[in-house]
Amino acid sequence: MKFVAKEKVSGSESQQIVLLAATSVWVTARVSQDFAASLMTILFAVLSGLVITEVVHFLSTSWQQAEAALAAQLEEHALLLENIPTQIWYLTDEETYGAVNQAHADFLGMAKCDLEHRRLREFLDPDVATVCIEGNREVFSSGLPLHTEECLIDPTGDLRVLAITKTPKLNADGAVEHIICAAEDITERKRAEAALRESEEQYRYLVENQGEGLGIVDAEEYFIFANCAAHEIFGVPDGLIGRNMREFVTLGDFAIIRAQTERRRAGEQSSYEVEIVRPDGGKRTLLITVTPRYDAAGVFAGGVGIFRDITDRKQAERALRESEEKYHRLVENLTDVVFTLDRDGYFVYISPAVRQLWGYEPDEIPGWLNITRLR
Repeated sequence: MKFVAKEKVSGSESQQIVLLAATSVWVTARVSQDFAASLMTILFAVLSGLVITEVVHFLSTSWQQAEAALAAQLEEHALLLENIPTQIWYLTDEETYGAVNQAHADFLGMAKCDLEHRRLREFLDPDVATVCIEGNREVFSSGLPLHTEECLIDPTGDLRVLAITKTPKLNADGAVEHIICAAEDITERKRAEAALRESEEQYRYLVENQGEGLGIVDAEEYFIFANCAAHEIFGVPDGLIGRNMREFVTLGDFAIIRAQTERRRAGEQSSYEVEIVRPDGGKRTLLITVTPRYDAAGVFAGGVGIFRDITDRKQAERALRESEEKYHRLVENLTDVVFTLDRDGYFVYISPAVRQLWGYEPDEIPGWLNITRLR
């Protein structure tokens, strides 16, 4: 701005100008980067003895510009604070609110004016207020930020969980002047986490308490997971994890396992039998059903197997076959005819002695001759 000197000013007028100038410089310094230029302009005007009306006009213009800039800044801050989902408020002491943003007021179901500069116990459940105040007291005492989770009841009566960060604002002496609080409603996340934990516990219970062994092996047949039943089947109480299937089978059976793994690479699921040898020398026959497993990139990563110990069943089947063979030989060598009939009286089986009795071959009679025809 260019000033034109028309008349000198008196001493009292100069004092007024200096006072106004100081005020203008302070305001200008708060909102403008050009503090030095403003200061030099005003001092030049005073020292040059310019007409007071010119100086007053300059100061008035500067003040108006400063007010407009300050109002714009306040509007920007309000735009940010009042339109974000994060709840923000500050505390003047451990029990008293300062200002709050709209998100926090909406969460509590109250108007901002009904929250600001009120004590927590006036609008919070007594137990909830006590917990909040204890956390606030810790920050005021230590001067350190606090990250905590606090439970509050929303207007519908639902208990909500807030993740709150309480940040102290220190004064020039290092004492806590205010606490700035920022909160996020993490209720749904906590519920999802709880549901996930419950689901994991249920699956873990099923996996650990089923009678069949369950294991996961990588592409090289190393165990990366096994349940308790699998440890018991393989006879390794200290666990299968980190051990390889080749430790428990013969070379021939391991070749079968590797061949099955190649089928798994092709995406096939299958069942097969192998005999394992436990560390104590005991042998068990296993029926293994395996499903291929892939990593997040779709690359083959091994298999998920169910191990059924069928040793007792195989022994029973073998004993039954031996018994059948024994009695079959006994019947085949009897001189008396031995036979079985179906419910309609037709021969199902007849022993070789029928050759001597009726002149038929044993395999000629079943299916067509009825016992009633022999009466």
